[in-house]
Amino acid sequence: LLSAPFALSANFAFQATVRVWSSRELNHELLIEQPLLLFRCDERLFENDILFPCFLRVLRFYMSASRVFLLQKLKMSQSVREDQRGEREELTQSLIGTQDSAVVQILLEICGRFKNVFVHRLCCGHIHQMFIADPILTKLVHFQCYSLNLIPLAVREIPSMHICLEFVHEILALADISKRVFAIVLIAELAQQYKIESSFVRVELVLDVLTTLSRALSTDENLVLLAKTVPSLGRLMCLFPEIAADIAHFLIRISAVAGARLATSATVLKTGTCFERRLMADVRNILFKCSISV
Repeated sequence: LLSAPFALSANFAFQATVRVWSSRELNHELLIEQPLLLFRCDERLFENDILFPCFLRVLRFYMSASRVFLLQKLKMSQSVREDQRGEREELTQSLIGTQDSAVVQILLEICGRFKNVFVHRLCCGHIHQMFIADPILTKLVHFQCYSLNLIPLAVREIPSMHICLEFVHEILALADISKRVFAIVLIAELAQQYKIESSFVRVELVLDVLTTLSRALSTDENLVLLAKTVPSLGRLMCLFPEIAADIAHFLIRISAVAGARLATSATVLKTGTCFERRLMADVRNILFKCSISV
């Protein structure tokens, strides 16, 4: 345990550091109650090789202090009735989980906004430690979803992302089209990174779900779903030759649907880059790259 004088000097050092980084007054007590305020510091921190590791250390300190603060508040309220105690415990854990998931989402957003590869690795390393400490956090973050463009980076740089194979099928089963798209792209990245049996099982599930949805969803919903997942399906064809023909058949069918949609709207002026034409072109390119002839 830290001695009182050392802890006091550490608190002072962290507070003084934050004061230099931020244009607004962020005192020690406020940061313990609301550690996410740290992300309001000067944005130049988030692309600085020297200062960003220091920022993560300060963030780690205040996130830990905030957790202790919330648990102490819970402990001090033990005089409440038994039926209220369980509710307070649930609310406290929910708040801690919300703070943790927000940190992960913001760190991923930093990776998307800034191009510093060193900072990307530090962010992903920090997220990895958070996922290892609380595997439930991994599930929470991925049910919230994040930018599709960040999925390859996350899978490549966060070693604990393999945990997603245990629950990604649950995201795929959600009614929200955007979450289904997220799940398909995530499965494709996981399958490329982890060439194991559980990856193949999830890929087979993707094909089954897409086949079912193609019959259940409207044409518009099908085209929206496929437009964002065609590149991922193409990669799965190359990764798993044993189901490449099935995926190709599905893509050809969807391309035909897009063609029929284009034909029925012939009376409306359609540009060469309209949605349906782009989808058909993407399918042709994918099939060509995978050496599958339409």
